[in-house]
Parts: sequence; structure tokens; C-alpha cells
Amino acid sequence: MNQKKAYITFVVPAYNVESTLSQTLDSLLEQSLIAHKIILVNDGSTDNTESICEQYYRDHSDIITYVKQENKGLSGARNTGLNLVDTEYVSFLDSDDIQDRKVVELLDDYLSKLDVKPEIILTLPTIYDMATNRTVDWYDRQIFLDNLTEQRDKSIIKTFNARENPRIYSLEVNACRKIYSVEFLRKQNFTFPEGLKWEDIPSHFALLHNANNIGALETGFFYRISSGSQITTNGGKGRLDIIPIFNQLLDVILKDEWRPQETAYAVRLIVSYTKWFVDVTNIDYIDQLLEGLHHVYRRIPKGMYNNYLNTCSPHRRKEKVLYMILRSSFYGLYRDYRLKDSVKHIIDKIKR
Repeated sequence: MNQKKAYITFVVPAYNVESTLSQTLDSLLEQSLIAHKIILVNDGSTDNTESICEQYYRDHSDIITYVKQENKGLSGARNTGLNLVDTEYVSFLDSDDIQDRKVVELLDDYLSKLDVKPEIILTLPTIYDMATNRTVDWYDRQIFLDNLTEQRDKSIIKTFNARENPRIYSLEVNACRKIYSVEFLRKQNFTFPEGLKWEDIPSHFALLHNANNIGALETGFFYRISSGSQITTNGGKGRLDIIPIFNQLLDVILKDEWRPQETAYAVRLIVSYTKWFVDVTNIDYIDQLLEGLHHVYRRIPKGMYNNYLNTCSPHRRKEKVLYMILRSSFYGLYRDYRLKDSVKHIIDKIKR
């Protein structure tokens, strides 16, 4: 196993993950190149997570920094770890996922070939289905390869920026699939929004917009699905967190002068999450969700939404109707899932 001075830190938040934490930490400790540190944040766990953390810290205190805190949630644990980082780069790894055991070595080789140091490096994770024990391609693999093709040609190693290549914004927002320059994050005064789920969304756009040099590494962590623990499987009250998250995203893109194509991809995300959340949110919370969406959509300027429809809308006509309804006093029509197709039919008749 090769070893050199640490240049990257992995922040691992841990909350009640006794069944998966050891595999997560082993994937970092068994890297083919040891040039990294680990900050392990026990976020107020009540199961056996604490004893696992303490054992790994005792055995690997040369690499692991261990922090125990009262529960602050995923964002709070990430922020705690980020404040302690003293390496050039940082990445985040959730404690139910597994890191590619060659990622440090491949990253080290990649960085050595660049003339400039990237502020953000996008990686390409793999999905691991725990129900079938099979791996499948990451959700946006083809978009990643299509838009970062120079990275695949070993004779051309270059960086990008999202302002000139806005399709980069359409990559899945997961913060764990990015490697960040610590200096860049601190210049941005960056922290994850605490107390909310879906916290990766505003930072995905804000940080990509402000980065001048974005790199790409065709490997990443293994994202476990079918464990039943992902927040994406829940249709309850946590879904309401998307409303302040949408508002934070709109604050980002409305505050500065973003190019029309950039805002188009931000609206694209809002629309795709809207349709998903309306479909899966429990009936107990659908009224609150729709009221929140009504206020969000009234904040989206008509010209900005039309630009989205003309730039990257996959279903232009349906999404024009969605915008009209959610901005109107009839937004509650989406409460009854069975009415959605009927609403579109009625509006089409009115337009004729």
C-alpha cells in the first residue's frame, strides 16, 4: 500500500448506522493510496454506532479524527467535520455508502495532469442494490460522459465551468459525488443548510456557478439503495422541507445575474422535484406542500419559466399547465391525484 502526505479529507457523518458504518470506514482505510484523512462525526447516535466509532478511532488515530456531538442532523454533522478540515480538498461520504478503494490514487493521478487546480471535481458514483446484490449505472452517467468527454481522452485533460456549459447543472445534485477545494468553500463562506432535508440542492447550483474550474473523475462511491433508510423513500412531513429549499435555490439564481440557460436548469430541477413530490407525499401533508409550491411558483418569473420551457423542458405543454395551475388559486386541484389528467384536459378545452 502506497502512502504520501494527505491532501484530501473525507467527512463521514454517522447517526445510528451500526449495520453499515464498518464497511464505509473500511472502504476508506483500505485505499490503494493512503494520502487522506477521515473526520468521523458521531451525530448523537443511540445504537452501537458510538462504540464502533471509538474502536476505529483507537485503531486508526493516525488517520481518523473522531468527534461526538448532540444530534444536529446530516448537514450539522457535515458542517462540524468541514470546520476541522486542514487538507487541500474535502469530500463527504454518507455512512451507509462505500467508497471506491482506488479513488484517492486515481484522484492523485488526475490532479497531477492538470495545469490548474479545480475548485470542484465531479465524480461518477455507482448504484449498489442491496436487494439484488448488483451494481447498476449512476442515474446521470450518460449526461456525465456526454458533457465531460474530454476527460475520457487521455491526451486532453482540462477543466470546465458551468456558466459556459450549463448542462453540468443537470447532473444529480448529491454532495457526496463532488470533491471540493477547501479554499474555494471557505471563500464562498459555505455551509450546508441545517435542519432541512434535500440540503444538497441550493449548494449544487451556487457552487457550480461560482467555480471557474470544474474537473471530472470517472469513478466515485457506491450508493446503496433498497436499504429502506433513504429519505427518498419517505412520503411524510420531511417532504415539506423542499419548500424552503426551493426558496433558497430561487434566492441564489435571482440574486445575481445568471445566464438564461443556467436558470433554465434550476427551474428544470424545481419542476422535476415538484412532480415527484406531488405524486408521493402523504395525504396528511399534501395541502401544506401544495400551498408552499403555490408561493414558490409565484416567485418564478414568467420569462424565466418560458426560457426553461424553450431550453430543456421534456414535456413543454404539460409543464406549462403545471406552472399555470400552481401559480393560480386553483393549485389545490393537484390534491386529488386522480384529477391531474382531468385538469389538463379542462385547461386544453378552455384554451381552444
